Amino acid sequence: MPALRLPDGQLLTEAAVMLQYIADRVTTPALAPPAGTMDRYRLQEWLNFIATELHKGMGPLYSPIANAEYKQALTERLGLRWSRLAEAVRERPFVMGSLTIIDLYAVYVLRAWQRTVKADFTRWPELQTYYERLVVLPSVAHALAAEGITA
Repeated sequence: MPALRLPDGQLLTEAAVMLQYIADRVTTPALAPPAGTMDRYRLQEWLNFIATELHKGMGPLYSPIANAEYKQALTERLGLRWSRLAEAVRERPFVMGSLTIIDLYAVYVLRAWQRTVKADFTRWPELQTYYERLVVLPSVAHALAAEGITA
């Protein structure tokens, strides 16, 4: 389970919450709209979508007891979710237009889909382009390198 130890010793869990905590402390560039704005609520919608529909939705695909038929059906169902993300980035570089924590969470699930699930984005070329755009961002490239992970 991902967790973030705060300076005062408290522990934060849940990716969407940790990302907002970090974004609220980064002022340049702004990685999240200000709290209390409609844009912030839209950001929260997307974070929860990625967390529950994509990230958690892929969980059963890692299970050694899930059979191939089940995994295929789940992969098809997840296709509907990938289509929603693809639509969001079809006409713009990032989900909300400019880089936010949504995109930084998305790069994780996009990579997991390709690397762990061994699936690609042939059906959604805009997701492949989006992923390629994200992994060359200096902060993302640095984080991947620091973890010894290839894009």
